[in-house]
Amino acid sequence: MKEINFLGLGFEVGQEQSGLKISHEYVRQHFPFLKRQGLKIVDRGEISTHDPRSTKIHSAQQVHKVDWNPYKEAYFQIQELLQRPEALLNWGGDHSVALATVGAFCAQNPEGYVVWIDAHTDINLPEHSLSGNLHGMPLAILLNVHNIATKHFPWLGKTLSPENLIYVGVRDLDPFEKEIVQQLGIQAFTTTDVRTQGMSKIAHQIFDKVAGRPTHISFDIDSLSPEFAPATGVPVQDGLSLEDIEIFGRIFCRHQKLRSVDVVEINPAIGSANDVAKTYFAALKFLMSIFYQGGIYDGISRPTQAINSASMESRP
Repeated sequence: MKEINFLGLGFEVGQEQSGLKISHEYVRQHFPFLKRQGLKIVDRGEISTHDPRSTKIHSAQQVHKVDWNPYKEAYFQIQELLQRPEALLNWGGDHSVALATVGAFCAQNPEGYVVWIDAHTDINLPEHSLSGNLHGMPLAILLNVHNIATKHFPWLGKTLSPENLIYVGVRDLDPFEKEIVQQLGIQAFTTTDVRTQGMSKIAHQIFDKVAGRPTHISFDIDSLSPEFAPATGVPVQDGLSLEDIEIFGRIFCRHQKLRSVDVVEINPAIGSANDVAKTYFAALKFLMSIFYQGGIYDGISRPTQAINSASMESRP
């Protein structure tokens, strides 16, 4: 039986809709199911923010509006968990949690790779952001774009090198983000690339690049098309399919140095109970594929096997 550690991150300060703060509580209901499938989850607790959601940041000088202490707490706890031999599953929360999850991974593995599976590049700076939402900024900070990390985030011990970042599924970029991605030369596979080349070819190409190096995967559920994952705050049409993420996972389950995985932006307060069930099902399908090894992956055939919709009827 494969064993992984789990850390819940109840963070929703970086966006506008309530519900993300309890996303990890919902997934805990399904630990027994995962164990029956051969995946044992060791619960290492949770960390939550206390800020009101949607703390808008429109300039670097406004970063003080956020209470960074929960991010720092998560950052240091994740570093400790990454010293254990088991892989770590970080369950958010909005994607601003990457400041702690990816930041800690980079501190422990400065030569490591980050694979960012998302509809968005999340590489905005406060002064260029159209929304002012922090969940669209973590990679700008982690990459130290325009020295924002050096000036305002000294607790991030290591920053991420652009050549060690790979995007998958991106399709909704602001003009500034397009410019920065091009300037930094970040490797990016759009959903158009996935359609034309096939996920198998792309995943093998990424796998060959990162093989032998520590790797972190940050999986935003909005990388999927909304019909597969409707319970999320910023859905974008024409995304990845369930088959795409399963193919990706089944290729990466052979990666011997996969150290950590994020699952973010699943909001159990959005949509119907069936919408929530479908969205958690998609995430579990990804996890079941990526954390299995040696060809023993058995798959999940129907959402009702993974998620009991009735259990989702008590809404926040």
